[in-house]
Amino acid sequence: MAAKRRMKAAAMLAPLVAGALTLAACGSSSGGSSGGEVGSKEFPASVFPKSTFGGLSGSLTMYDASGGEVTAARTATIQKRFAQLTGVKVVPDFSPNITKFLASEQAGQVPWSVVEMSSKADVLRATKAGYLQKLDTSKVPLDKLKEGTYTDYAIPQQLFGFILVYNKKKWPDSAKHPTSATDIFDTKDFPGKRCLSKYPQFGGTLETALLADGVSRENLYPLDVNRAIAKLDTIKKDIVWWNDGASSVRYLTTGECDMGIIWSGRAYAAISQGADLGFTWNDGGWTNSYYGIPKGAPNTAAGEAFLAMNLLDKKSVIALTDKIPYPTPLKDIQISEFSPKVGPFLPLGENIKNSYTEDEDYYVANIDKILKVFNSWLAE
Repeated sequence: MAAKRRMKAAAMLAPLVAGALTLAACGSSSGGSSGGEVGSKEFPASVFPKSTFGGLSGSLTMYDASGGEVTAARTATIQKRFAQLTGVKVVPDFSPNITKFLASEQAGQVPWSVVEMSSKADVLRATKAGYLQKLDTSKVPLDKLKEGTYTDYAIPQQLFGFILVYNKKKWPDSAKHPTSATDIFDTKDFPGKRCLSKYPQFGGTLETALLADGVSRENLYPLDVNRAIAKLDTIKKDIVWWNDGASSVRYLTTGECDMGIIWSGRAYAAISQGADLGFTWNDGGWTNSYYGIPKGAPNTAAGEAFLAMNLLDKKSVIALTDKIPYPTPLKDIQISEFSPKVGPFLPLGENIKNSYTEDEDYYVANIDKILKVFNSWLAE
């Protein structure tokens, strides 16, 4: 979601990042470090076909819409193994939204061979503009994914949630503490600043307001945007807006806000590294982000292989999820395969029984109108 905005926790992962990049840089186009070739014990040809992963060269620049802990986790896991297997170094290029990618495609100057898109709306927008390549299913095995989670132009690569997180120094678990969307708007019982996403999609801002105003999870969509904004207006002076995941956690850990709705992976990274934060999935939401290959990508073959790696290398998927709890929706992966430490943070099973699924198709059709109304209110 750049580096100057990453929180202290991300800095703690720097040794992992540096080690992974060093390994990637030492790789060669013939297959990287010893034991990393297609057909080796670590990468059997039956799982990693040479037709996809062999003969690659150069580097792969990825349009990285995540940043912070997500980038560090990917660098230390799947990108590290991809470099071992192919010798291709993945270079993340951080940009928190799709705007820069669209502008570069329009100008015909595209340095990226993989683009991360934060929502299905971004996928369809880029697809409609002709800015994504149709995926070659002989290289990118879409059948490994759960039905309905992908398009012909993009694969889902991370399920992530937006959850209520609070500072336990102010509200210990042993005392009354925030437990629902209603508490975000209860400044009497829970005084202090609230952190909310300044971009209305994949941050739960409007949904949280509507849930607090009495709308049920089953009836959230289509969103009553005016009703949500009216509810937000009741605490506008108490809101600290975050623009990226790193700042959302930083605000909570430094005391700039006391509670908020933030991404589940950011909460996990902070808590696992000692941040005194509590959280609940109650009234939370979840969705996923996507990978695609840009039209005119400079290294399409490496881009296809990297997407395939996300679908075929279960070891990488599990290792990545153990660092940042954003699982890929593979058909054959079970929650029991992940480390117990990340279980409470995964948008799966019992965790999300009192949560909502973001309606991506609704946002695809309505995001421009929503932004116009929402940004106008912010400017008041």
